[in-house]
Amino acid sequence: ATEDLQLDYAVFPEGKEIALAPVGPVLSFRQLADQLQVRDAKGAQPFQEGLAGKRLWGISLLTLACLGFFIGATGKSAQLPLYVWLPDAMAGPTPVSALIHAATMVTAGVYMVARLNIIFSLSPTASGVVACVGALTALFAASIGFFQYDIKKVLAYSTVSQLGFMFIGVGVGAYWAGIFHLMTHAFFKACLFLGSGSVIHGMHAVQHDPDKAQDMRLMGGLGKVMPLTRKTYLIACLAITAAPIPFFAGFWSKDEILWKAFTTASTGWMPGPLIYAMGLVAAVGTSFYMWRSYYLTFEGEPATKDIPKKVHESPPVMTYVLAVLAFLATVSGLLFGFSMHFLGGHGEPLLEEWLHPALQHAQVAFEPHGLGLELGLMALSVGLAVFAWSAAKKRYGADRPKDWEAREQRIGAFKLLNNKYYVDEIYQATVIRGVLALRLVCRDLDKWVVDGIVNATGWITRGVAFVNGAIDKYLVDGAVNLVADVTLRAGARLRKLQTGRIQSYAYGLLGGVAVLALIQYFVRYYAR
Repeated sequence: ATEDLQLDYAVFPEGKEIALAPVGPVLSFRQLADQLQVRDAKGAQPFQEGLAGKRLWGISLLTLACLGFFIGATGKSAQLPLYVWLPDAMAGPTPVSALIHAATMVTAGVYMVARLNIIFSLSPTASGVVACVGALTALFAASIGFFQYDIKKVLAYSTVSQLGFMFIGVGVGAYWAGIFHLMTHAFFKACLFLGSGSVIHGMHAVQHDPDKAQDMRLMGGLGKVMPLTRKTYLIACLAITAAPIPFFAGFWSKDEILWKAFTTASTGWMPGPLIYAMGLVAAVGTSFYMWRSYYLTFEGEPATKDIPKKVHESPPVMTYVLAVLAFLATVSGLLFGFSMHFLGGHGEPLLEEWLHPALQHAQVAFEPHGLGLELGLMALSVGLAVFAWSAAKKRYGADRPKDWEAREQRIGAFKLLNNKYYVDEIYQATVIRGVLALRLVCRDLDKWVVDGIVNATGWITRGVAFVNGAIDKYLVDGAVNLVADVTLRAGARLRKLQTGRIQSYAYGLLGGVAVLALIQYFVRYYAR
């Protein structure tokens, strides 16, 4: 199809002629991909080389474009440092939280990077930034989840962390794996959020304060009175942590991302094994805080005696949805992510094959490694996740000590993590305070400068209008009125000459003749 592609040409300042664009508009990503693959007679790719050679401020134009896109994605998909809005968004109704956090809005940035794979794959520097920010976000948000007590806040920071994993996937060049985790995350995170909503719905019978109804310290033992909610939450925890039972949805997508991070050769300055190590630690943290939330909510003794009496299972309209999501969180990973490669055969996972037409032109590379290393790293990931699960069970399980909260708060990093690294306070003291101060400055600027200029202009305009009015009234109108008055007075005086009597006119005529005769006499006399 590319052989018939007609190209326009232009000469750049360095004198190198390169292909610019196909005749007519570029209608799709696929056409752009085809254009990037066009080779000249010598085998070079002039359009791609021309893009790579363009620089602005000494930086590759492609890198700047990709970083510009990614800055938007950090805000849209809650990556460092623009993540703080997402935990605040969980304050809304739980079904809305499930939609926002699991499937729709926050994943748009991940989709954008994956869809622009053609461009991002041409800039290893930008891809390294994407992967690095994703890994830092996954690790940072996971650590915050360790010591939160609001069940929805734990899930909110879990979402931030899982979005970090998605960006690791698209950053290292495993675009299909990032989208795969986006899909599996939608199932188990929606199940977790709606499960927490079911818990909160039951806790309202005991705690009428909304904040207390979400506090896991006031729960405990809910598994006995809410068995279906407990089972679906348990399955969702298995899906997101892959511990102690692997092969649920998150196991396939997250481990594929970690494997691709370990073997990537497409992140430029950011080494793949370092990204892998950060992602692995974040995965271990995910296992710890998610099982902590499960045990504090559903296991152990109830925090109050009213829980067994007043709390009951949610109605079927809620629990049936949880069952469907739990089923999808169980089978979707195996259905879309399993590859015969693990059994020594050939063939790619179903989702990767389905996305192949949109991703086939991405120029990414991965280091070749044997199946044994891949299975070994997979076993390491599962083993560490199981270790984190066992630690969470020992500390927060059904036999947890009664003073578990006091012990937790004696941990050195508790205050820092419980207060979320004071990031919200830092934003409040800097950005928000600065914006509010700027608001006051803008208010005074508007009041004294802008309004002052407008008011001064009004005063000057009124003064000029007053002077113009006075000139018009006393000078222009005065002159006109004076002429009219003189004319009227002259007319009034001259009117007296017109008596209407013939003898008066005869006397006047004779008098005039006499005057003229006298004038003529004197003129002649003096002329001699």
